[in-house]
Amino acid sequence: MSEPATGPLEVNVAEVERNPVERRFVMYVPNSNLNPFHARSPWLMLPRSFHELGYRSTLICGRMSGGLPPQVRVVETGLVVNDPRRGGALRSLVEPWLAFGEIRRQQPDLVIVGPLRSSLFSLLPLVGLYRLLRRRGRSSRTRFVLKADWNLDPTGLSPLEFALSRTLLVASTHVLDLVSIETSCGVGRAQALPLLRRERLKRIPLGFPQGTMERVPYEHGPRGPVILCVARIARMKGQAILLQAFEQLAAQFPEWSVRLVGPVDDPAYRDELLAFAAEHGLANRVVIAGFLDQAEVDREFTRASVFCLPSIHSETAGQVKYEATGFGIPVVTTDVPCGPDAIEMGWWVAPAGDASDLARQLRGLLGDASERQRVAHGAQSKLRSYRELAEAYLLASRATTVEV
Repeated sequence: MSEPATGPLEVNVAEVERNPVERRFVMYVPNSNLNPFHARSPWLMLPRSFHELGYRSTLICGRMSGGLPPQVRVVETGLVVNDPRRGGALRSLVEPWLAFGEIRRQQPDLVIVGPLRSSLFSLLPLVGLYRLLRRRGRSSRTRFVLKADWNLDPTGLSPLEFALSRTLLVASTHVLDLVSIETSCGVGRAQALPLLRRERLKRIPLGFPQGTMERVPYEHGPRGPVILCVARIARMKGQAILLQAFEQLAAQFPEWSVRLVGPVDDPAYRDELLAFAAEHGLANRVVIAGFLDQAEVDREFTRASVFCLPSIHSETAGQVKYEATGFGIPVVTTDVPCGPDAIEMGWWVAPAGDASDLARQLRGLLGDASERQRVAHGAQSKLRSYRELAEAYLLASRATTVEV
């Protein structure tokens, strides 16, 4: 490769293959049920971005109820697995055969598959078979990429599940042209795995979802004294740590409040959050808004002055932090999934689960509007669009192409 796997993302647009004539791209999200909630996710943003680069772009998924540009073709397999740990193993193994029928017909230039799931047990042999057939006469040069969407965090996985996941990751570096991981911490853990092809591993982060929102400078929003957290109401997201930190700041900043926006995954956890707020005299200053549609969430972004995602485990790179940055809000987060990457983005970072340090980070922003604006501007200047990331996938996969 032309740069180390852990190095910064650098894109030379002039080098990217962008001949629009019959260039084809396929995004395959196995067994997925994609809906409007995923509009700014990489699963929908990458097909959109490759279309913008002049590719005939196709999305293959289990079911699709969200919106994409009409020029992006959607192929639904009908085989949805909402939680692969609770069943659906047969559907996971069968669906790649259906998806490969479409891939074989299109013979695209690039296929990105993600996330890392049990469907790879079928997918990897199919990629090998596809290449064997091409060696016998097919002229297309299809490159295959796994967007792993996993930082090798074993939390919540059984020893067997963790071992199988690592095995699939290693195998993917031998069969596919490229494996991308969103964080440098995840890349570092992966590089320590035995037999992994390190030259086929690269960090490609998340990005700014161009075409679905506009960048808003901090000073252009009707900012109020609000700490906003947009995330599922679930223990792994750490909202309890945020409320503990806020309790330490409440007397010093009496005008400030906390708004928790996101679907309630765990009603018992929601009740614990409300009970904590009531017990500490914060009932009128902590709002759990629950699920809101995208337009309402966007309004929350423009009205808040600080964004906080206090995840404690199992987090990926966190698309919502990039959205908050796009809306001009300074971000305070934790070192989950990767503290160095968060610092590189210009976000303020506390150790996961440390309410006192989180309070210290928040205090530096709550009391200084000019500091909030400075931090927000700095982070926003580092955002890269998904179109740029699409170019990065093209360059990286071309540099590691498997010879057949």
